[in-house]
Amino acid sequence: MPSRPMLKSAGYEWLSGLLIYSLLIAPFGCALPTFGLLDGGGLLPGGASTSTSGLFINPDTQADLMIAGRGASGDAFFVFGTRKASGAIDEIDSILVRGADGAESFIAFESGRPTHARGPDGSYANVVYETVSATSLSGTVELFDASSGQQQLFPFEIDPAQTVDQIAALIRQASGRDFSTTEIEGSQIVTKNGTEQVRITVFSPLYSLVVVPFIAAIGAMTVILGQVLVAMLELVTATIEAVVLVAFTPLFVFAELLSEVSFRVRLSDFDIVFGFLPPPPVIVLT
Repeated sequence: MPSRPMLKSAGYEWLSGLLIYSLLIAPFGCALPTFGLLDGGGLLPGGASTSTSGLFINPDTQADLMIAGRGASGDAFFVFGTRKASGAIDEIDSILVRGADGAESFIAFESGRPTHARGPDGSYANVVYETVSATSLSGTVELFDASSGQQQLFPFEIDPAQTVDQIAALIRQASGRDFSTTEIEGSQIVTKNGTEQVRITVFSPLYSLVVVPFIAAIGAMTVILGQVLVAMLELVTATIEAVVLVAFTPLFVFAELLSEVSFRVRLSDFDIVFGFLPPPPVIVLT
């Protein structure tokens, strides 16, 4: 039978934990949804399992797999690149997207610019930049249709200053699909292009070194790829528009997943959470 002091201490710890929970998770403002600590695989962060959703940071700073995320539907993404000695992100090389059905697609980058988008059927858009400046990006896109084996080249020219809202509207008009980006405002607030905001629950000391620069860099990359997509949709005929959208599938899936999984950020043993860890994707031009 516990003594009264022990009971008092336990009650105090319980109340303190409840207070911390409410401060971290409770919504503020009418646009902020509430997310709990119990998530599929158990209490976080210690009870994470292969069914847990969230954004995970790899504590091994030497590994090329830096960040991974899983949505509630089971779709996941894996971010490959390099980190500095401090643990901060140095460069992002590629993002592999794996659907709940196991189908994989990916986006590759070079010097912060997207260079390759490959859909789950093998169709791809390979981007070669010719002009790179603060006011203009131009080049060619090689489009490969996996269903027919046909290749076509399309020139493009985009304005890097074009806003996210403009790109989202053009993509929605051309394809009927939504295009979302995620941004961090302050220390723990996520916003998407729109009105929705949500508080991030952070379980990682590497948050400021990894997550903040990651989302900032990814925001710029996805906008550029979105601009390339818009430029292509304006050039292609209706008969090959479907191929373009398949090739850019990882852009849509990743943008949607990142908006969802940014709600929880934590260090993780990747082997436990994901079971099988994929190698970095390899670009093979047909």
